[in-house]
Amino acid sequence: ALDYVGSNIDIIIGGGSKYFDKRYDGRNLFREFNTKKYNIETKLSGLNRPYPGKTVALVEKDGITGANSKDFLTKASFFAIQSMGGESGGYLLVIDDSKIEEADSLNNTPSLTEEMLDLDKLVSNLAQQAGGETLVLLTGNYECGGLELKNGYIKPKTEPEVSWHSKKPTAALAPVFSKGPGAGQFSGFYSQADIY
Repeated sequence: ALDYVGSNIDIIIGGGSKYFDKRYDGRNLFREFNTKKYNIETKLSGLNRPYPGKTVALVEKDGITGANSKDFLTKASFFAIQSMGGESGGYLLVIDDSKIEEADSLNNTPSLTEEMLDLDKLVSNLAQQAGGETLVLLTGNYECGGLELKNGYIKPKTEPEVSWHSKKPTAALAPVFSKGPGAGQFSGFYSQADIY
């Protein structure tokens, strides 16, 4: 949390507010952000309208769970896009769906399915909103769990049969998908850090 206060990031959205206001060292990082002229939002409903200027929106004490997790990625992403829309020279928007990683490490197929459907919805909406002016990149940190299709195919209108091989990261490559201006630059193999 301290790293965020020292950074110059325009918008931070997620959970984990307890690491900002109920800290072991007694510091209230929300106050420190406020001093730096950041808008502070602590409710998910606050993401319904964009704020001018910099914003910290931490809408859960811990991680994003339960009812708040439904469509959270889409709501948070569009809040950021609308808030940053007037930026001249463009901007970099990093979206991390840590719930996919969590489902993988727990080998939780129903949770993974739900998170992947949410991510698919987000990517479809982003591609429509972005039009031809914005580069959209989709990647992951690493592959975890070794999820495998049994029998190598999915029957129409049925849940696929799958098996897991681990609860830890594997050596499988994490893909990068891109759409928009400059998308052709993202091909081949490279470190995830090279994207940034």
